[in-house]
Amino acid sequence: MRDLLDSLVREGLLADTAAGEVVRRWREGEAVEQAILSADGLTPGQLLPALARHYNVDYLESLDDITPDRALLRMMPAAMLTQHKLFPLSREGETARIATATLFRTHGLDELRLATGLDMVPVLTTQQTIDAALRKHLGVGAATVQSLVADADGVQVVEQPQEEDMDVMGAALDGWSIMFVNKVL
Repeated sequence: MRDLLDSLVREGLLADTAAGEVVRRWREGEAVEQAILSADGLTPGQLLPALARHYNVDYLESLDDITPDRALLRMMPAAMLTQHKLFPLSREGETARIATATLFRTHGLDELRLATGLDMVPVLTTQQTIDAALRKHLGVGAATVQSLVADADGVQVVEQPQEEDMDVMGAALDGWSIMFVNKVL
């Protein structure tokens, strides 16, 4: 930790006096990134590239030009991706590159490794960038839809009947039946 803080001070991203505050916050249980961001007013856009340089990991400023590996995206549980704010970028053999905004909190990457059997390599980017990529490629309710499909025995798509096919009297009686059952219950 001290090596990282010294590096941030040398780069002019962290005041020497703030380093002690970072250590105090970290010892109290705050995540390293959050402790650094809180102590000296850095933005994630300033901190994450410095972490990438220090720990020799990739940093992506944007994911707009990235087309994720569709097969990789399908094998990743959407609920895990949205919960842990992770985004799969690419796969090479048994290794997946995963966008994350937290280098030190690895439990999300660990869960993905267990779920897929792939090794995970973190690629740093901001949380806003990951959120935008998740919305773009998975949709807003992707985790909800995936959990509904997983819980269903089988999903059947049915066509909406045309108006002329509807039995108006039958529909009305169905409505009354539902109201009756609700009252009984």
